[in-house]
Amino acid sequence: MKFKGFLTAVMMGFLVSGCANTDLNMVKKVHLPPMRVSLNIVNNTQSKDLEEELLGLKRILVMELQDQGIEVTDLKDVASVTGEFKEYNSGNRALRAFVGFGAGRITYDSNWKVVSAAGEELGICAIDGWRAMGFFGGSLSTVHKDMAEAVADCVKGDD
Repeated sequence: MKFKGFLTAVMMGFLVSGCANTDLNMVKKVHLPPMRVSLNIVNNTQSKDLEEELLGLKRILVMELQDQGIEVTDLKDVASVTGEFKEYNSGNRALRAFVGFGAGRITYDSNWKVVSAAGEELGICAIDGWRAMGFFGGSLSTVHKDMAEAVADCVKGDD
């Protein structure tokens, strides 16, 4: 009987947290993290989803960088962080919630560069991820938050 309760708790945890993954690959690690950066996002996908979601994504990225002690500014004479999306699909939340098993999956594939104000390349990271399910289908903001944490780790040089 105790095992049944445990199994139920594990399954509920799985449904709430969902099935997701974010991978950070440091191609060139930042050794001296900048304290102030400008932030740019380039959409090299055919996805209209990303165009519609760029403002929300950028807001989450700015908040995460600032939470990590990195000021984000529009000034031109600071280090820059540029994210280039090669793939982005926001999927279908209803399919994730009601079908699961990968249906309606959110996916993204991006490259990020950190460049000094003088134009020196400080770091390069590849960040990709997906979300296949979650409570009520899992939200894009959760995926964007996971991505933002990986971007902040990239800028700080954290593995």
